[in-house]
Amino acid sequence: MRSIPAIRPTPLLSSALWAPFLVLALLSAAQIWFRQSLAGSAPSWGRIVWTNLLAWAPWPLLALGIGTLWIRWPFRRQQLTPAILLHSAAATLTALSYLLFLTIFRFAFFSGYTGPLSTASFGHVFATEVGDFFAVTWVLYWGIGATALFLHGRRPSRVTLPDSRLEIRTAGRTRWVDLASVECIEADRSYAVIHSDGGTHLAREALCRLAERLGERGFARAHRSWIVNLTQVRELRSTSHGDAAVELHSGRRLPVSRTYRAAFERALEQGP
Repeated sequence: MRSIPAIRPTPLLSSALWAPFLVLALLSAAQIWFRQSLAGSAPSWGRIVWTNLLAWAPWPLLALGIGTLWIRWPFRRQQLTPAILLHSAAATLTALSYLLFLTIFRFAFFSGYTGPLSTASFGHVFATEVGDFFAVTWVLYWGIGATALFLHGRRPSRVTLPDSRLEIRTAGRTRWVDLASVECIEADRSYAVIHSDGGTHLAREALCRLAERLGERGFARAHRSWIVNLTQVRELRSTSHGDAAVELHSGRRLPVSRTYRAAFERALEQGP
């Protein structure tokens, strides 16, 4: 199996990356200006705008990292708990990192409010930022990640079948997986999880489409959630109510539903 980086436009040049945070920075500036005006002060709109732009400046880069992490580690049935733990830890780290930046930012531009820099004053300001904004930044992490995963999922399918291989283009990479090494393919919502002797590979592809395209390559649908490589089948045994189970050479056992059982048995008899 090989991996070749795909050529893509530089993400930092995409307006989709920085435009939402520009809007949020301007909305935040307007809210601060309005609040100070109601308090009777004479706020400087220009200063409020540029300081808010600086305060929001890390988020495009953070969003790039968050989106990449979510695409590489989506919430899949087989690894749901590890994914929840991973993203909870990443959300906490992201929030604390940004609030540390915000604390330094306060001392750099608002020393009149923070007082002179010391260990005690720094700790006090950081604790205040955590108390005021930790929940907001933590939720923002999940919102960015979910949006990135949604937009990534709307990309057209990029699984092709050149020769005797699966070509998978996803997350900026192109991978080739030999069909002979594929044991089975599992449906996971709108994804297909390809199980091979080289590990698992996640592709944006409907299982029904893969079943149609792999039907002449020695694969058969065994269940609404599974496609099986017929050369990997060791044994087929009946279970109950017309259902069956198939055991593969690796020892993995998969269900064969009565809906697909007859066609699956015919495919086994005909051979790959």
